Amino acid sequence: MSGIAFRNAAGVALAAVLLAGCVTAPEYKDPLAAFKQAQAPKEGPYAGLALRVVLSENTQKSMGHMDSTNRMSVAWGGRPDYEPRQLTDRLKELLERRFRSVTIVTDTAAPGAPRADVTMIFDARVTIGTVSFTQNTIELAGIFTDEAQQPIETVTGKGSSTVPWPAFIPSFPEAFKQAFAEFEKGLDGAGKLRELVAARGAGRKTAARPAAPADPAALAGRVRALPGRAWALVVGINRYRHAEPLNYAVNDARAVAAALGRLGFSDVRTLLDEQATKAAIEQTIYGDLKDKMGPSDRLFVFFAGHGISVPLPRGGEEGYLIPVDGDPERPELTAIPMDEIKKMGKRVPAKHIFFAIDSCFSGFALTRDATLAATPDAALLSALEEPVVQVLTAGRKGQKAVETEGHGLFTRRLLDGIEGRADRDRRGFVTVTQLAAWLTPRVTRDSEGRQHPQFSALEGEGDFVFVLPAQDAR
Repeated sequence: MSGIAFRNAAGVALAAVLLAGCVTAPEYKDPLAAFKQAQAPKEGPYAGLALRVVLSENTQKSMGHMDSTNRMSVAWGGRPDYEPRQLTDRLKELLERRFRSVTIVTDTAAPGAPRADVTMIFDARVTIGTVSFTQNTIELAGIFTDEAQQPIETVTGKGSSTVPWPAFIPSFPEAFKQAFAEFEKGLDGAGKLRELVAARGAGRKTAARPAAPADPAALAGRVRALPGRAWALVVGINRYRHAEPLNYAVNDARAVAAALGRLGFSDVRTLLDEQATKAAIEQTIYGDLKDKMGPSDRLFVFFAGHGISVPLPRGGEEGYLIPVDGDPERPELTAIPMDEIKKMGKRVPAKHIFFAIDSCFSGFALTRDATLAATPDAALLSALEEPVVQVLTAGRKGQKAVETEGHGLFTRRLLDGIEGRADRDRRGFVTVTQLAAWLTPRVTRDSEGRQHPQFSALEGEGDFVFVLPAQDAR
């Protein structure tokens, strides 16, 4: 794109490039702000509701449109005003201040999708004008449905702005802000949704009170007496056949494997460098381990190596783990798609499955949990009985994983967390939700904002747990 010349408007194009290319210092924020907000008590009529948000096909197309426009704008020297992530980030921020919990998914029929009191189909239709005097338009619709998938109420918001002269001077944020302001106002005034909440509250007045939090000693004993075995696959790759080498991935893998041996894992398989082919990874999970697992078991998979995100033809992106024989230029044929993690919950009999990936991706941004609060005792008792597939990645797409003290920063904090530092309540165990809540702000802070870990429960409502050694139990 940089080679295109606008001969009939050279002066205008030059002015546009000069304006778009001005360097502006970034707006720095408190790295703990999102974490503090997630832990703040919810207030208002929706505070007791668990909300599931389903991104419609139109929304996913809109994000693809924003992404392609964003790439074009940056290539021409403009600002990244059309980053598609801002659509879901703004929605998440708006909703998590009102609802007890928020989970964002892309498939209404996904097996194991978390249960919710209310589901909202989020439909966004975005048109970006790229020529002067054309329109940027944003139309938002949140279609709320009950547990029977019957529509309750639709909340809308619209925004528009005119592309000024000369073209390519950003005006999209004006339309974006206007649309979400209307959407937020509509949500707070949604009468039928409020009626549903009030009716549920009245019906629950005669219901039994929730059980009191478990006694800490009894809870610790319950966790330590969990049935089933703990299995692990640990992968670390420094020397790639078709990609640039890494420094500390093998160190990371060895340290994690050693830690798991102290945490009661009965079988830890390790694949390092040339051992970590695509075939070997799949054989270990779907052959060696799958055939031995039972329905009460836990499976932990750690991967330290390259990961990439590839644009899809119709918008959106797909993430891949790159094995030692993987070719970043041909990931569809040689790498392991991140969607494989979702499928694993159906293929592997283990009840609780957790992936920790020291690579950066964008593919889970649409499904990560909106809150990272530690699981209360009473909720944990229920989570121990529910299946789950959880994933924690080192950062977002485009963020280079920071290395320090002979390890990746993410892995160093992961090790600290699972070996006890994330056990802030001194209960003798660490859940993955608790680990993510502890790790995320620390990696963000220690990397000076260059790395933002991503967490998601892809399937189910349970929680993976690391049981600390008896002498470390508090």
